[in-house]
Amino acid sequence: MNRALPVGLALALLSSAPACGFYFGDDDSCDGIDYGGSGYADTEAVPQQGLRNPDTGQCEYFGGGTYPPYPCDSECGPCPGDESRPQAPQPTWGFCEGFCTGLDEATCLATPGCRGAYIDGGSSPDVYAECWQTDQSGPIQGGTCAGLDAYTCSMHDDCIAVHTSACESEPDALFEPTCLGFFAECAAEPGNNSDPGTCYDPVTCDETPPDCPPNTIPGVKDGCYTGFCIPVDQCEGTPACSEIVAEMACIGRADCTPLYEGVDCSCDANGCTCSDWVFQSCDDS
Repeated sequence: MNRALPVGLALALLSSAPACGFYFGDDDSCDGIDYGGSGYADTEAVPQQGLRNPDTGQCEYFGGGTYPPYPCDSECGPCPGDESRPQAPQPTWGFCEGFCTGLDEATCLATPGCRGAYIDGGSSPDVYAECWQTDQSGPIQGGTCAGLDAYTCSMHDDCIAVHTSACESEPDALFEPTCLGFFAECAAEPGNNSDPGTCYDPVTCDETPPDCPPNTIPGVKDGCYTGFCIPVDQCEGTPACSEIVAEMACIGRADCTPLYEGVDCSCDANGCTCSDWVFQSCDDS
């Protein structure tokens, strides 16, 4: 004969039931529970921190963490994270979020453990998009970057990852990080090469020159600074001061004097004050 349980007794029974379920009239309270999948039927596993796939540039998440709102009862099967339960090894890719996230290009390239992600500019220079953490097995410094695959490239913090553009229709889309497509090639960081360049070539890149010590001149190649400081006595030739067109090359020569023109100046009896000074020419000291 079926008989209804008092409300208080029913609540007491429910509160003491195993986390894996309470079933009236069933001796096996674990029926229907499968820890081999995502855990409880009505819950989702909390994913671990995302890892950056070096081939696609996208974050990928791997199962783990806790299974709210109930604790796992090992009597119902192996609990998630249980050493007795076979676990697929996770890749060692760099974390998607961390100390490299949001860094500007110069800071990214100078920070150990961080690497630059660029979008292939085709006939134009590659476009800096994001700063990524190196593979957790790295960082590696030194050696060549050319020819490395996506995974090996991601171990080096002195190599950049160049990806195809995933955007085609919008002209400005290259500058959007969301346009990062698949890995295309591994390349040396801008300015990170074995060629110091020359001393007296004109500079066409809009970038800050390296802070070179006295009697050295910042190296220039293809109109951009290479990051090297070349001793004056190792420079190609010795042109007259008046023939030097690069400001830093003029400053690096002790026998030359850089001449400047003031911008937005105001003058009084004590002299002139200008908001800026623009290099005009190089003159003999």
